[in-house]
Amino acid sequence: MDIKIENLEHIYMPGSPLSHTAIKNVNLEIKSGSFVGLIGHTGSGKSTLIQHLNGLLKPTGGKILIDGKCVGENKGDLKNLRFNVGLVFQYPEYQLFDETVYGDISYGPKNMGLSDREIRERVYESIAYVGLKEEILDKSPFDLSGGQKRRVAIAGILAMKPKVLILDEPTAGLDPKGREDILNSISRLHKEQKLTVILVSHSMEDVAKICDRVVVMSDGTVAMEGSVSEIFRREKELENLHLSVPQITKLADILRKKGYPLSNDIYTTDMAYDAITQLMRG
Repeated sequence: MDIKIENLEHIYMPGSPLSHTAIKNVNLEIKSGSFVGLIGHTGSGKSTLIQHLNGLLKPTGGKILIDGKCVGENKGDLKNLRFNVGLVFQYPEYQLFDETVYGDISYGPKNMGLSDREIRERVYESIAYVGLKEEILDKSPFDLSGGQKRRVAIAGILAMKPKVLILDEPTAGLDPKGREDILNSISRLHKEQKLTVILVSHSMEDVAKICDRVVVMSDGTVAMEGSVSEIFRREKELENLHLSVPQITKLADILRKKGYPLSNDIYTTDMAYDAITQLMRG
C-alpha cells in the first residue's frame, strides 16, 4: 500500500490553555513494500504521526492518502483500514488480555468475521513467522518472557494479514537475544510477505541493520529523509538534532582518521567486518 501524507498537522487540545502542536506541515511518501526507519528525539512527533496512519488520531489539518483513499473521509472505512494497517504500540505486551496466547492472537481475525478454520490457520501461521512454538498457544501470555510477549503481540497484528506494519520501539527493554530475535522476525516478514514496514526506533543500530530508508523528525516536522547511507553520512546534522550515527560508524571514522582506508558507508557490524577483513587480506 502506498502512503502519501500531505501538509499534516495535529494539535492536541486546540483552543485550550494546554494546546500543543505535535506535528506540522508534514509531507511524506512511503512506497508500497518499503522498509522505513522513523527516528527523532523524544517529543519530535514520531508517535503522533504513526497514529494518524490507521485513523487513531484525526488530523487537525492536511490529509493522509493510503492507496489513493483519504483516511477518515468515510468513517465506515476505518475498520477495514485498521485491518490493513497494523500498529504495534511500544510495550505491546501491556495490551495482552486473554487467558491464553491463542485467544490473544485470534482476537483480530475473529473481529474480521472469519471462520474458525481460517482463524486457526492464521494463528498458527503468525506464530511461526515470529518464531514461537505451537505449544505456547495454550499458555497464559502473562507467564511468558518479555521477548515472547512482544512476539505474541506482533503475531496478533500479523494474524489480520495487514499490508502495512508499523512498530513503535519493538525492541525497547529487551535483552540482546530478545532484540535480535524481534529484528530478525521483522526483517523476514518484510522480505517474505512484501509488507510495507515502518519502524520507530531510538536505536540507530536497529535502523541501520534492517531499514532501507530513514525519515528523521524534529520538532514536529520532517527534518531529513533518504536512504540509510544518505542519512548516516550527515553526522553533524544528526548531532544538531540530538541524534547520532551507529556506534560502528563512529569506530570506522576513528580508524579512517588514523589512516586506515575505510569507506564512508559503514553503518553495520557486518559492513565493518567485511571492510576490515578486506584490509587485512590486502
